This record gives sequence, structure tokens and C-alpha cells, in this order.
Amino acid sequence: MMRADTKLRVREPDVAAKVIDGEAVIINLASGMYYSLNGSGSAVWELIEKGCTLAEASDAVRSAFNISAETAERDVSRLWENLLAENLVVVSEDMSSKSSHAGSIDVNAGSEYAAPALTKFEDMVDLFAADPPLPELPALEKNDRKGA
Repeated sequence: MMRADTKLRVREPDVAAKVIDGEAVIINLASGMYYSLNGSGSAVWELIEKGCTLAEASDAVRSAFNISAETAERDVSRLWENLLAENLVVVSEDMSSKSSHAGSIDVNAGSEYAAPALTKFEDMVDLFAADPPLPELPALEKNDRKGA
């Protein structure tokens, strides 16, 4: 079980993610697996990217969806464990006290709460194995090309 002050960080450069229209799309570039998080899950992903602790993320979910603290803590903790198990995140070594990033979650008015769930897709594993996406390399400046 994770402590309330635990922080996660995205496992870069092996993981790329983007939140678009309330859905987090996450790609594990090392394995070729990709994932989706909708609703409360995408909000939790954004809180992880901001450097929130488990307690801060749980509190933000509780407040945004008007659910009990117990439900929020259980659901967010379960999602964090799933993200760790899939090697999408790692426990952050930055254990500084209170995060300045904690805050509210943007949800559509009247959105009903559903526990965050990580959906895994394996249909592109073969494609990624044949032609893995590569991170963009910074353009070399003229001064860097002297020896080239």
C-alpha cells in the first residue's frame, strides 16, 4: 500500500502521453502497448504529471466528483498501482512536502463519477516492434556540426 505522500512521475522517455478531450492516451514505447484513461482517470493522470501526491490527487478527485474520501483514496490508489504495474510511471524521488500543483480538476458540470480504469490495447504491438516510434532529436546548431 502506498503512503499518502507518495508521488509518481511518468517513465520518460519510454512513455509518451497526451490528454485530449478528457481522455488520456498513453503509449509505452518500449513494449508497444498503449492505454486509455477516461473521465476521472485522465484527471488523475494530469495530477501525476503536475507532481501531486497520492493524498492531493485523492482529495482533488473527492472534491471534483463529490464522493467520499474513502472511495477517492481507494480508487486513486488502485489506479496508481495499475500504472506502476504496467511500467508507465515510477515512484518519484522528489518527496518534498506539499505540492504547489494541487488544485481542482476540470470536469464537465453534472459529470457522474466512475472509478478510474486503465484500458490496455495490444493491437499495435507488432507495428511498434517493426517500426518503433523514436523520440524527436533536437536540431543541431551550426556550431555543433564542426566535426561532422
